[in-house]
Amino acid sequence: MKRLRNQLLLFTEIAVGTFALDQLVKWWIMSVEKKLPFVLIPEIFQIEFFKNTGIAFSIPLPSISIIPLILILLVCGAWYLNRELDLRKPLAVTALGLIVGGTLGNLFDRVRLDYVVDFISVWKFPVFNIADAAITIGIGILILWYGVLEKSERA
Repeated sequence: MKRLRNQLLLFTEIAVGTFALDQLVKWWIMSVEKKLPFVLIPEIFQIEFFKNTGIAFSIPLPSISIIPLILILLVCGAWYLNRELDLRKPLAVTALGLIVGGTLGNLFDRVRLDYVVDFISVWKFPVFNIADAAITIGIGILILWYGVLEKSERA
């Protein structure tokens, strides 16, 4: 029971921390929008304000369909991952916390602003934000851990 409580606390800390950091930085980006872009490495890395009205990688979708789609994916993803992951392992809980915190950060933008604030521009990649990075890192952890490491442990 204590282990479950610790895992729930870890999940909550990571999800809330990711959400808070994402929203805090987006608030700051919006407050300095007129001073952007801020070029860190010319043609490779800069901070810029970008309104993302699409979904992942700025793929366009009518805004009315985005929020229900995100909610359906979040619920289905949470159900599947809860069934498939060993939630006694801190790495699994960390990955889930990053994914949920990032998803909620972008969902909050969509509900509040009708777009997602993106600001990290790296070379030719689509502009992204902290929530996107957290989701990607969380998925990367799951793929690496459960796709590669777990299989090698079973072999």
